[in-house]
Amino acid sequence: MSSSNPLDSEPLDLDSLTVHPLASNPLPSDPLVEQPLQRLQLLFCLVPVLGVIPSLWTLSRPHSTSQQKRVSRLALTLALLWLCAYSLLTFSAGQTSEILHLRLLFLDALVTSGYFVLCLGLMVRLWKRQKVDVPGVNQLSNKYFS
Repeated sequence: MSSSNPLDSEPLDLDSLTVHPLASNPLPSDPLVEQPLQRLQLLFCLVPVLGVIPSLWTLSRPHSTSQQKRVSRLALTLALLWLCAYSLLTFSAGQTSEILHLRLLFLDALVTSGYFVLCLGLMVRLWKRQKVDVPGVNQLSNKYFS
């Protein structure tokens, strides 16, 4: 009597089976191993003001790449410089006469606009896969955040 069970008819050849390439590799220790996800994370770091949170998170992780750390340090340095300038100009504007008050607030608006435009320009450079670099600020960020 012949059996109709296909498993009983022939032994299986394990060498002929194909395995999905991701299934054979162990899971990476870092979920942001893929390049598009790293770029997206770096874009979040360069968001003005709010990018401080992902930048701090990136610097606190032990598995961050050197590019992630460099961009995070740059984003933190830019944010801290902007915050210092904004605070000093706003505080100074409140302590002076009307004419100087208006000029300091105008300068404050220029500094804030410059910070936002610089962050947007860095995001565009990152998106185009160009080097994200601000000449004077990179040395400052490497000195204090490394």
